[in-house]
Amino acid sequence: MQKTVQYAVGASMFGVIVLWLLIASKVMSNQDFDPNEHPIRGSSNRERSFESNRLQQEVQHLKVQVRALRDELHLFEKQNGRKDPKSPSHKVEHTSHDISTPLRHKRKTRAKNIKTIKAPVEDTLGISPDLDHPGKCGTSSHCRRNFVREMMKVAWAGYHDHAWGANELDPVQQGPHHNGLFGADSGATIIDAIDTLHVMGLKDEEAVARSWIASTLHFDHDHAASVFEVNIRYLGGLLSMYGLTGDSLYKDKAVDLGTHLMPAFNTPSGIPWALINLKTGKGEKFGWVHCNCAILSEFGTLQLEFTYLSSITGDAKYKNAVDKAMNLVLGQDRSQTMGMVPNFVDYSTGHLVGQDFRLGALGDSFYEYVFKYWRFMGNTNTWNSDREVFDGMMRNVDRHMVRTVDGHVMIGDLANGQLNERMDHLACFLGGTLMMASVGAKNATDEAMYRRLAEGLTESCHHAYSTSKTGLGPDIMRFHPVGAPVASNAFYWLRPETVESYFYMWRHTHDQKYRDWAWEAVVAIQKNCRCGVGYCGLTNVNAIPVDHHSTQESFFLAETLKYLFLVFSDDDVIPLDKWVFNTEAHPLPVLGKK
Repeated sequence: MQKTVQYAVGASMFGVIVLWLLIASKVMSNQDFDPNEHPIRGSSNRERSFESNRLQQEVQHLKVQVRALRDELHLFEKQNGRKDPKSPSHKVEHTSHDISTPLRHKRKTRAKNIKTIKAPVEDTLGISPDLDHPGKCGTSSHCRRNFVREMMKVAWAGYHDHAWGANELDPVQQGPHHNGLFGADSGATIIDAIDTLHVMGLKDEEAVARSWIASTLHFDHDHAASVFEVNIRYLGGLLSMYGLTGDSLYKDKAVDLGTHLMPAFNTPSGIPWALINLKTGKGEKFGWVHCNCAILSEFGTLQLEFTYLSSITGDAKYKNAVDKAMNLVLGQDRSQTMGMVPNFVDYSTGHLVGQDFRLGALGDSFYEYVFKYWRFMGNTNTWNSDREVFDGMMRNVDRHMVRTVDGHVMIGDLANGQLNERMDHLACFLGGTLMMASVGAKNATDEAMYRRLAEGLTESCHHAYSTSKTGLGPDIMRFHPVGAPVASNAFYWLRPETVESYFYMWRHTHDQKYRDWAWEAVVAIQKNCRCGVGYCGLTNVNAIPVDHHSTQESFFLAETLKYLFLVFSDDDVIPLDKWVFNTEAHPLPVLGKK
């Protein structure tokens, strides 16, 4: 009797939801809104009314509910001897995880039966390609773009099915991977990937992600978290979605997170702590740092997000905090540091510490943000005329840190005047950033320098990929005494920096080789990194058969796949004159541009 009542109630709910779905669809049709339109074309997304976006999201959310309830009805029928000829022979169980509950005690919810993640979504881009046969795409950019989209669906489905609510996925073990940089399991992949879902037009997946953010995401975690990582992935992801959709949910969550991060700036100098307990507000430095110092690439990579947060809220405190820190650093006499900024800055005084300089780990995104902040502000100078500051620093980088070996342009680490002839994969971002800097350069000499470095560094990073046995680049390459870059640390972490530069080089030159190089990377990733229920890194890019590092990093979905998708897309998909990507590839609108 109880099961009969449940069946009847379920059927009634199913009918009600279908009715509401029809009503919502009718409302949308009266709004003259085309749900098949690509979500971002030129400025159309910014001009589209917020109400239309909300209606679209509600419709997609209702579709998810309909399918979830339908699955429950099918399951009920199967348990009671009723067979539905249309039901699948094999049901993949989805799990939902509340971050307040240990994963080994997952609570069963309606979300466990959602099947839309693996079902084909409404494809606005054409026929789905065959992931097992990338050669079928030939030279078609349309097919290559869709191929990357299918890879995103695989990566997302693996996370959704096996690690939902955790930070990242362990594809081989088919469970969560716990990344302590975020302080607690708090859906890092969801926040990091949702704007990629949006850009790719994966509406059902986006709706599921939004629902989790609305119902579950919070920041009252009594654990130390990296200010840098939380800023670029969480705050950047939420702000990007607000910029792309106008949905106030993302703004509200961003304000909540920004409020939790602000106590990090409570230091004598105003240079923010590396770590913060988001619940108590207590900050601290990394224990492995040898001095009472902040890391350049970490405190220097907050400006875009905090300034945009001030812009959309009208509250200047966020911008004032990052401006104080950056003005303190960039306002100092750098004649003793060759016009550059070393890797460490003292928390107490804000003074520059040491004579170590890197464009890879410890320094990379500081230099990236000095330039991108100028772009973000509409090519307007602030912070002691930062375009001039950036130009001056890059001239010194070219003079002291760049070498050309066997025709390959490399950038090394500088320590106390001595060049360490090794180059991080992280430094491969620089080719794309310098190509952007070539536009609007103050003189022909600077423009020529930027183009030479951009083209040369991107080619060297590609060379490291193309000459490895897997077609993927090592985490660290060394260029002495052998000459051409060779692997020093042969790990491949699914990193984005090389394909990031391919994207910018393509957008600025339209040289087909950059699309071809990007496609080589796609094929190599699909061939060597596909593992278990997702994608894995490699322990050695020169080892065949491959040995997988079983972590699907959230930045693989946020950055690597997004840049690969965009390199095969038209230029008016996230146009670079209207958007600036943060260092986690979350696009933020240029201030003053619509």
